[in-house]
Amino acid sequence: MFKVFVVLHYLNHRPDHRIGPTKVVCLKRYPTVYFRVLALFLMANGLFVSERGRAAPEPAPEADAAGDPFGTADALLWVLVAGQAAAYGLDLWDQWPIGRSLVGPNYDPESIDAPYLLDPIHGASISLPYREETVPTSTLALAAVGSLGLLNGLVAVSPEAGNWRKYHDVSMGLSMTLFTTITATEILKRAFGRLRPDFQDRFLARGCQGALNVPKEELPCDEVPPELRDITADDYDYGRRSFPSGHASTSFALGTYAGLFLVEQGLRVWDTEPAVAWTSFGGAAAAWGLASFVAASRVTDHRHHPEDVVAGGLIGTAVAAASYFWVGGAQQNSWQVGFEADGQSSGLVRITGGW
Repeated sequence: MFKVFVVLHYLNHRPDHRIGPTKVVCLKRYPTVYFRVLALFLMANGLFVSERGRAAPEPAPEADAAGDPFGTADALLWVLVAGQAAAYGLDLWDQWPIGRSLVGPNYDPESIDAPYLLDPIHGASISLPYREETVPTSTLALAAVGSLGLLNGLVAVSPEAGNWRKYHDVSMGLSMTLFTTITATEILKRAFGRLRPDFQDRFLARGCQGALNVPKEELPCDEVPPELRDITADDYDYGRRSFPSGHASTSFALGTYAGLFLVEQGLRVWDTEPAVAWTSFGGAAAAWGLASFVAASRVTDHRHHPEDVVAGGLIGTAVAAASYFWVGGAQQNSWQVGFEADGQSSGLVRITGGW
């Protein structure tokens, strides 16, 4: 499966998308293909671990609850994940019309006011120049697959390597985190209908194609950026979905889930293997650092306003934390951090969660 994503990523960045006489569709215009493959991969992974769970023998009364066989709650959660993945992978969200702008400059697709949209008074709200993305959607899809492999790999080298339930919980938690974040983000994007900072360039390019109900003579078509001369309807509508940032929400969802997992592993070995603990803490910091970089790039790439990125980051962080403590990696586990002073324990923090 990883090879499939590598091939998709390679094709997406080749200037000439041809293999022999057959032309390959330019995936850059259809980034959801990455998450379609990702959805299939995650669901297949869930089915694999669930089948192992069904075949697992009944645990002894004293056995750890994490070894319990696959149950109804697990099945319901996987159905929820599969439904959300299907909605995104099949582009069902695109059937939901984008509402009128609730934040920032107004845009009504039924009554387009070209002079208003091209007015310099809007400044950075919608008139920043179009730029190529620093972090494309394909990179986030690869990051999701990499995170799944990394976390399951860490389980494989841990004392719980023989416990199928741990693999299941990590896979379930990450899948729930990813697709619940995507679902929440897609709903809000269409509800708010906020215009992106580079919307003027998109509007100008689409209008000069004659695709909008705007007289072309009212538009300075000589100012259309070369990268947007072949802009599609999807690319144009993409410019109307600024709030919240999907890149920020997704990257913080993945970064927070991975970060919490690594922090928990570090806390478990804090007393016995401090070097391993600090390595885990460093990995967690790196995960949040990368998420912050992705979020910041959305502002510098003129794809989002700062508040879009902040909102997206909060959504991803909240969903990941809820999923981790109540569905995934920390299921039926407790976090305890204690500090000793003069031989006495103090400053105890306890976080619990369970399904």
